[in-house]
Amino acid sequence: MERPKTKTRGGFSSVYLVVILSAFMALVLAVIEAAAGFAAGSIAENQCLIAGRSVLSEYQPQLYDRYGVLAMRSDEHRLSDLTMFYLTQAQIMSTGLVKISPVSVEADSSAFSGEDISQLEDQIVQISGYMAVKSALDETGLSKLIEDIISGKAAENYDGEGVEEELDELAKKPEKEPDDPEEAGSFIERRKQAVELRRSYRNAFRTYGRPKKGNMVERLAGYVKDDLFAVNYSMRVCSNRAAPMSDTVLRYESEYLLFGGRSDPVNEKAMKTALFAFRFAVDLAGILSDSAEMASIHAAALSFFLLPEPLVVAVLVAVRAARLASQQTDAILAGESVPIVSGLKFGKYEDYLALFLCSVPKSVLLSRLMTLMEQNVQIEDKADFSFAEYCYGYELRAEFSKRTHLPDFLGITRRKSVIEQVHGYV
Repeated sequence: MERPKTKTRGGFSSVYLVVILSAFMALVLAVIEAAAGFAAGSIAENQCLIAGRSVLSEYQPQLYDRYGVLAMRSDEHRLSDLTMFYLTQAQIMSTGLVKISPVSVEADSSAFSGEDISQLEDQIVQISGYMAVKSALDETGLSKLIEDIISGKAAENYDGEGVEEELDELAKKPEKEPDDPEEAGSFIERRKQAVELRRSYRNAFRTYGRPKKGNMVERLAGYVKDDLFAVNYSMRVCSNRAAPMSDTVLRYESEYLLFGGRSDPVNEKAMKTALFAFRFAVDLAGILSDSAEMASIHAAALSFFLLPEPLVVAVLVAVRAARLASQQTDAILAGESVPIVSGLKFGKYEDYLALFLCSVPKSVLLSRLMTLMEQNVQIEDKADFSFAEYCYGYELRAEFSKRTHLPDFLGITRRKSVIEQVHGYV
């Protein structure tokens, strides 16, 4: 007897429908898993971003409050632990349908060393902005004046090398007195004139000494090569003779940036010498270009008629410039203004100091600035502080895990992903 065909068709249809529905559900779950995967990646990226920024908030407070510079400890174990802590907190507070869990975190701060001057420079650029000091100086004509002095206006007309030695030679007593009384009298008068001229020359440079090669004027020759933002930043945050601060290791910090001396007296003396040398060069150039001044000097040279006229004129020019420079240096140190160019509001102590700082190579200036920062932060923090132990950011590599939405029979219960980011203050 045959079985009813309707029953066979019904069983086949049920199996067919189950297979179709299972496949459809698997497809739906696959789509859901794909969407969840994209969502999980986005969530992980955001959580790492929040955690990285939270870690950056662990900066050295005294360094930031005093100098506006952001840096944090470069201990990579500490950075990893901090990042994991913030990721865990973010995961706990998450209320979304997609749940992810941080598995491991690696932090690498080697590319952001606190001793990297270029990265400190980037921060200072952001802090100070590109203040147009160079262009401002050029507009006043100061740049042209410096170029004129350096290019040899003074050097072409006056060479101080060997002047004192020549005067010493003329002032010496001859080994043998001339037999002719008239000639002997001439020798005595010439020696007398040489001694008097030598005395005037020495007295003119007694306070500050004779400017030497490599002085401040020559160092300023290359001041236009670099941006001057670091100079302006240094003048704002550092103490100096005219604007002392009470909470600094050195009172003359800006002078230290300029000369690098280990104590205030050393740097103060160097600054006074530099002021005199600069004013001497400016005044020398001014006298040599002033026809009335030079006529007066040539007239005064006639009283030393037994000495070579070029030597006498050179010495008298130097004496007049040195005396004027000495008076001006004293006035600047006393807080008065001595403009370099007539009518220019540039001439106080701090103006000269900022100008002189332009002669310091940027790498040297920033390196010395870091030394000052370390010393002063140590005082405020009452603990050791060294840029060698700090960093300006770090590279983050975090691994995450999440449960899948796939059927158990596939054997895939969790998925993992890796997020890599860079977090820094600049």
